[in-house]
Amino acid sequence: MARDTLRSILGQRCAMDCVIIMGVSLLISVPLIDAQSIHRDAPAWLRSATVRILSGNECPPDEISTLHKMIPIFIQWHYARHAEWLQDEVVDPLLEAITKEEEGQEGTARGRGPIFRLLLAIVEAADSAQAEQVKSGIPTHILLETLRTRAAARAQEVVRLEKNFTPHLVCLSEHRKAIEYLTELNQMPNFPDPIVNPAGTIGKFIGSFMRKHILVDHEAIIQGILIAGLTAHQRIQPSAKRSHARAASLVLLERALEKVKLTTAAEVSQGGGKMALRKLLDGRMELKKKQEMVLQELKDSFNLLPKEYQELFIGLVPSSSTRPSR
Repeated sequence: MARDTLRSILGQRCAMDCVIIMGVSLLISVPLIDAQSIHRDAPAWLRSATVRILSGNECPPDEISTLHKMIPIFIQWHYARHAEWLQDEVVDPLLEAITKEEEGQEGTARGRGPIFRLLLAIVEAADSAQAEQVKSGIPTHILLETLRTRAAARAQEVVRLEKNFTPHLVCLSEHRKAIEYLTELNQMPNFPDPIVNPAGTIGKFIGSFMRKHILVDHEAIIQGILIAGLTAHQRIQPSAKRSHARAASLVLLERALEKVKLTTAAEVSQGGGKMALRKLLDGRMELKKKQEMVLQELKDSFNLLPKEYQELFIGLVPSSSTRPSR
């Protein structure tokens, strides 16, 4: 009798172990795209296993603690992606154009003449440090080669930081939607339009930061580049019909502008360069007002956050926009 009872207990225990093993195996084999629903709907022991499988660590005890781990990684990831975009998607084509101009490629006049200096002004609007190196006498092809050599490292850093950041999302519930929305900034230059405020305690601040980034950190750069580029275009264009070299320089410039902003390049190719430049020049004051407005909005939304969230997000706010909570 005792032997039968023991056999029954062992049989139940084995069955339970099999269920647990099967459950964990299922978690490993299910595609990561289903991890969210597994984590939300599964019993507690399965949720814990999901977290260990996806992130390699137990979740912190609460959402604030999780965000304290995530936000510093996001800040590094965001600015690494911003640097990657600026250097590899904006500065690279500008340096390529000026290199071809300096070396007389594709029919352009060789050397650092007046057209070269107009193109250099565009590089300066995008990256003043690169422009200073050109002015110091360094051949532009060396700068371009150096920039491209470092592109792989920039891309690897962006991927590394994204991989460090993403697993922590499974530990969030209340703030998950807001943080996922925040990460859409890293899809630059393809931002959500319009930017909305996500729901929740941090939603207004997240929306404010995103609007500030686009108008202050992104659009201001693009506007400066386009003004310099369209100014150069207007100065080169009248003589392009009389000079094959200048016509070739104009083609290089139009190609570079296309990489910076396709819609403006389309206007230029259709003969609307003068109007596009006028629009940008007239819009500078309007852009400045919008920038002041979003900076004030960011400051106000930051000051409305509970103190524990201010300590968390202070790295996303310019120091002049913060003040201690009362």
